[in-house]
Amino acid sequence: MTSKQTAQGGTKPSTNTYTLVAKIKPGEIENLRRVAAAALEGGKWGAGSDALGILHFERFFIINDEYLVFTSEFDGDDDSYLNDFYSMEITPGPSLGLFNSAWKYTEGWPGPGNKDAFVDFWKRNKVEELLTYSYYPGVTAKEVRKAVRLQKAFQSVLDHPGAAEALKHPALKALLAEASD
Repeated sequence: MTSKQTAQGGTKPSTNTYTLVAKIKPGEIENLRRVAAAALEGGKWGAGSDALGILHFERFFIINDEYLVFTSEFDGDDDSYLNDFYSMEITPGPSLGLFNSAWKYTEGWPGPGNKDAFVDFWKRNKVEELLTYSYYPGVTAKEVRKAVRLQKAFQSVLDHPGAAEALKHPALKALLAEASD
């Protein structure tokens, strides 16, 4: 089984993972922690990712005050993903340079001004996963978001006082069976 296969069907999931690890420059750990705190407090964290619409999750963490780690799960291939991140960092927009503000405290970070150096840093510091499991293989982040919106909308129909009669229609039997779960 390769790292991109699921155990059940042996098929490639539509999502991919990216784990980036880089050594934190000496004396910069507190600056890095301040950047993370400011991102949370300022409401910036996640805004760029929402705009991309391809991320299932992303997170930063620090190992032993020595390494900054970024990991994510996304739809598509690595090159498209890195192009998206580069575009978010160099153009004014939702990410507000958040990745640069964190990675600048790591060794070898080239900054956002040179796309080739930016991509090279990501590829050079990528850690390949050993195994990947997906509870919902083959489902994109957009499909997950749509399913959640649809579930909420359907629940509001079920909660409507006048819906009881309409919900007796035989065409809704399968939908109601799924909703009861």
